Amino acid sequence: MNDGTPCPVSARKIPCRHRVRSDDRICNMTATARGIVGGLLGCLLAACVTTTAPPEVSSVEVQQEAVIQEQLVRRSSGVAADTQRFSRGHAAASLRANSIHRRLMQANVDSCSRQTTDIGALVANRSGFGFRLNSTDPTYNPSWNRLYPTDEYMRVIEVQAMAPAAWAGLRKGDIITHINSIPLGTDRYANATYRREIQGTDRKSLRIWRNGSEQQIDLYPETICDMPLIILNEDTKNAFADGQHIYLYAGLEDALEDDTQLAIIIGHEMAHNTLGHIDSTIALSALGGLIASAFDPSFKELGQDLGAIAFSQEFESEADYVGVYFAARAGFDVSQAADLWRRMALINPAAIHVPSLTHPSTAKRYNTIRKTSQEIQMKRNLGLPLRYELR
Repeated sequence: MNDGTPCPVSARKIPCRHRVRSDDRICNMTATARGIVGGLLGCLLAACVTTTAPPEVSSVEVQQEAVIQEQLVRRSSGVAADTQRFSRGHAAASLRANSIHRRLMQANVDSCSRQTTDIGALVANRSGFGFRLNSTDPTYNPSWNRLYPTDEYMRVIEVQAMAPAAWAGLRKGDIITHINSIPLGTDRYANATYRREIQGTDRKSLRIWRNGSEQQIDLYPETICDMPLIILNEDTKNAFADGQHIYLYAGLEDALEDDTQLAIIIGHEMAHNTLGHIDSTIALSALGGLIASAFDPSFKELGQDLGAIAFSQEFESEADYVGVYFAARAGFDVSQAADLWRRMALINPAAIHVPSLTHPSTAKRYNTIRKTSQEIQMKRNLGLPLRYELR
């Protein structure tokens, strides 16, 4: 029986093993049952609540911003993806996203429990990539090779700024033939050998071909977060995390206005992973099922669903807050970062006022990020380190 409580479907893509089974089932649960289970969850699951201190946002601030976002929607026909860019495949989007992703992984390595090493160069041949940028799209390699023609050799297709490869003088177009005197070979063998030999922080002596002559470049890989980015080639405007990876839809990358907005998105998902939100959600779901089944075994699955979303909005606000810090520490100008949520309001106007079961409204998220940006600027003015606040 539905008591009339609004139950909008969550807009967030959640990995299937973590996904709430049905918002409708929670809505149809009686008010009494929801009250009992929800109250017990609130009392018993306090250990899983957020640990950071995002800025407080008043209802007046939310309402004022909602009015602005509504006006923007009325003036706009919405946000359409750049269909020309999207039709090319998502290789170009992947290159851009990977560069931004790496900056965040390097600048925030102290926040990650899992780490790896990297030189800051994207290397590929016709058989694949010497870096961990993954795709679920079977047309990905052909799309990539149309934009970035390669052959059987491991060729540098991008050198990222402020990274070991750039400091050592590696250039786009260089062909890497050896690492520490070990020949890379060609095709698939070259990919596997490159990925194996480039690991570690010890000195790497790269033998390269450049403009018809052989040269040697020595460099030292640096430690970054081990949190791979996976690109999903769908015209969906979303991103999500699973505790170890970050998933980004190509459609969202197309809809964003600049690199800072993409950095905020990646930083948000990175925050979910580093703060343990996925593990907490799994634990909350299990405990919610136990609590609910103690009253009535038929409520177990509903209790699991309620447990999974018990602190979801708090987790989202926390990830918004910490994600801005991650982007700022990576060198992005976050002074206008809040504009991301006006952009998202154009994509999903229904989220301006009404929060979903799992996410705050876009008006509230705008204010959370706006105040976080102000907090970061204040710390910069005072010469304080960019560390997010804890409770």
